Amino acid sequence: MSARDQRLLRKKWRENARKRREVKKIQRQTQKMLNEETAALSPIPLNSPSASLITLQPSTSRVSSWKAVVARNRRILKSENMYLRQRLQALENK
Repeated sequence: MSARDQRLLRKKWRENARKRREVKKIQRQTQKMLNEETAALSPIPLNSPSASLITLQPSTSRVSSWKAVVARNRRILKSENMYLRQRLQALENK
């Protein structure tokens, strides 16, 4: 990489880092403002009827969605691995 390319790359990195810091700063300010202006939530009494609806186990939809994400990632990795193997084999045959 030439010196000019490195300078351009650093310039882009600095701009992106500056934007990222600005976004984080705005998010922190927004969160701080929301925390200050929002009243604290009152806890649900344990003897109320709605307290019996609270479950301590994770929902099955989250578990199934997690399994779907893992399966999708595995498929992506397998296809990428197969593509790289084919490419390597093609390069070795040359």
